[in-house]
Amino acid sequence: MPRPFWAGVFFATGENMNQEHIETFLDLLETGNFSRTAERLQIAQSTVSGRVRQLEERLGGALFVRGRGGAEATAAARRFAAHAHSLRHVWASARRECRVFAGGAEGLRIAGQVSLLENFLTGWTADLRRRHPRAFIYFEADYSQQMTSDMYAGGLDIAVVYTPRYFADIHYEPLFEEDFILASAPRRPSLEAVRPEEYIRVHYSAAFDRRHMDLLPHLNGAPLATGLGRIALDFLLMEGGAAYLPLHTASPLIRAKKLYPVKGAPRISHTVYAAVPNRRRHLPLVQDALKLLKMRVGERAGE
Repeated sequence: MPRPFWAGVFFATGENMNQEHIETFLDLLETGNFSRTAERLQIAQSTVSGRVRQLEERLGGALFVRGRGGAEATAAARRFAAHAHSLRHVWASARRECRVFAGGAEGLRIAGQVSLLENFLTGWTADLRRRHPRAFIYFEADYSQQMTSDMYAGGLDIAVVYTPRYFADIHYEPLFEEDFILASAPRRPSLEAVRPEEYIRVHYSAAFDRRHMDLLPHLNGAPLATGLGRIALDFLLMEGGAAYLPLHTASPLIRAKKLYPVKGAPRISHTVYAAVPNRRRHLPLVQDALKLLKMRVGERAGE
């Protein structure tokens, strides 16, 4: 099977291709002008032309059509752009991690679904710090699609996600079912009493949205929406209304009578997955992090 025309970039060495070629290509793609790119990169215009020419030779196709109006990107250039961005991201990530781990310390880059941050992901990170006090741990909260993209590009070791995106190199393992309930402030006697104008639609994931659409069609057109359950909760406590919240978040507030469960509202469940690149699953620190994660999940289930 023939290689894609850009495949040569991964095998290029020496003067044929380097990071400067990628940076020059991406800048020229943005400016569409050789002179402007030369000014921005503070190099000679002939250097810009030379780098583009060498890159074209390695890739086996023209990237720009030169003319009086500047440099117009070809279809090949537009196709290669996504790979160029990925190459720049991977290179930056590699340099960053090599600097951090130059002293010999182990490192782990983890991320979790935003709405799970308060429930138990922070505790998991604390467990890791106690177990591995000398390890460098980078932790962030994001959404499933971005976390999976970062993992595929080599930027994450473990991610806790709602929505798997099945790449060949990524292994997914179900962790637990996250339950969401409809809560209100003040009390609403039934689902029928919840009006669309007071409802806050929270977009936890595409799967959650599909389930919500099937179960609650009369609330799908609510005029207020957010991608963060925390924002919905703050708004509920301050202004009143109704929204679906994770059971673990809503339960203590219901016991304190700050929120009230809406009778007759269906409970929506969502599977939570641990995602790990196959090439890193065997690493001792990754294996131990997964073990601690599952212990946290077990403690959470017993609460």
